[in-house]
Amino acid sequence: MIFFKADGRLENKLFQYAFLQTIRRNNENIVVFGFDELKNVFDNLDCIVIYKPKNRYLRALVIRFFSKILISFLNILSFCRIISSVEVKHDIVFGKYLREITEY
Repeated sequence: MIFFKADGRLENKLFQYAFLQTIRRNNENIVVFGFDELKNVFDNLDCIVIYKPKNRYLRALVIRFFSKILISFLNILSFCRIISSVEVKHDIVFGKYLREITEY
């Protein structure tokens, strides 16, 4: 199972979706938060579960929980090598700008 918190606009989410499809194994589920625009544009997103409650207060609570607590917990499990994770590496350009590099 892959947990993923999407970031960026629609174009970035298309690349994120393509990356998730390349790293997933057979019949592996992908749980994604933040692919609402992508779900509205495309009908058949393969193996993606999007959880978005109708109530905006509950939605804010779920996003806050996922962002703070669950990601911290998953990072600890990854650090202890109980689960695996993929992290985007960054490079500093001109001494102050951060950019993503092609390694992960």
